[in-house]
Amino acid sequence: MNHLITNNLAIWTTAPNGIKKLRELILELAVRGLLVPQDPNDEPASELLTKIAAEKAQLVSEGKIKPPKPLAKISEGEKPFDLPENWEWARLGDVTNYGTCDKAESTDVDEQTWVLELEDVEKETSRFSVHDKKL
Repeated sequence: MNHLITNNLAIWTTAPNGIKKLRELILELAVRGLLVPQDPNDEPASELLTKIAAEKAQLVSEGKIKPPKPLAKISEGEKPFDLPENWEWARLGDVTNYGTCDKAESTDVDEQTWVLELEDVEKETSRFSVHDKKL
């Protein structure tokens, strides 16, 4: 897949909306685990998710964060594609703490940076929608 991109870079960069489409393709391949070969020696996502859950539990016990509400398991119908072997689907709320960090001012964020805003995340499901917007 990488050869398809690099061997045709001139086409991508000169076509109308080519760079935008190339960015979309690269992001799509990365999200699906298809951009680079997967290393079977990498730590499985399940282990990382276990560590994150333990750290969140520790923060709750120390009173640093509120106990999170349990999130629904991800159903088969919610999975838009198959993941590489060591990857796992997780709810955004399983790996984040909503509202526990300082607010970033728009003047402090590079204008080319995509920002996921809290309003873009459904509180109960952790689903999010991507909007083509910049600060």
